[in-house]
Amino acid sequence: MKLTLKVWERMLMRCNDRTHTAWQYFGGRGVEVCERWYNFENFIADMGPRPSNHTLERINRRGNYEPTNCQWAQKRETAYIPPEVPKDRANLMQLLRASIARIENKKPALVKSSARRRVSHTA
Repeated sequence: MKLTLKVWERMLMRCNDRTHTAWQYFGGRGVEVCERWYNFENFIADMGPRPSNHTLERINRRGNYEPTNCQWAQKRETAYIPPEVPKDRANLMQLLRASIARIENKKPALVKSSARRRVSHTA
């Protein structure tokens, strides 16, 4: 139940806390948490406890966090794809490193030079 509580707290932070690192992709884009889910017991009643190695996924990425639009999905199935490609190179490199890290199951810092080489070869 402790892991489910963390997922719930992070969902609320992504949508409501302007200082959260992912707020720009969630709350900043208008993604909201349904009123019912501001109560943890209601969230548990609708979603159940988080299964091992799963994360909360919105089925429609443009939709809100609500019972009809959320499911538990295995972490490998939910690689983050931003709604739009970053226009500046620094943000693109950060996104590319994170994507490569997910695929190769590494930390983003370990794929930094590899990502740079991949971009320069395709440019």
